[in-house]
Amino acid sequence: MNIIGNKYNIIDNEISAIFMDYIANIKPHFCKNGAMMWELVFSKNDLYNQKSHPIYCTTLEDAFNLIEHYSEQIKFDDLMNKLNKDYR
Repeated sequence: MNIIGNKYNIIDNEISAIFMDYIANIKPHFCKNGAMMWELVFSKNDLYNQKSHPIYCTTLEDAFNLIEHYSEQIKFDDLMNKLNKDYR
């Protein structure tokens, strides 16, 4: 199933949000104990495949809230600086 909206695209089990020069991807992540979490990764929209470390969220709503929180960062480098500051 593919759903394409203004900002979010849903393809199979992955949700993507597209911004100026980066993409936020959310996908299910199954832990060793059988629990499921949502993995959020920001990646630069270029050929170099630069990515943030995964951020694990307990609910899909938490993942969307994080995307909205960081959406004020227009450039990928600014986003990475903010993420590094917040998750040290």
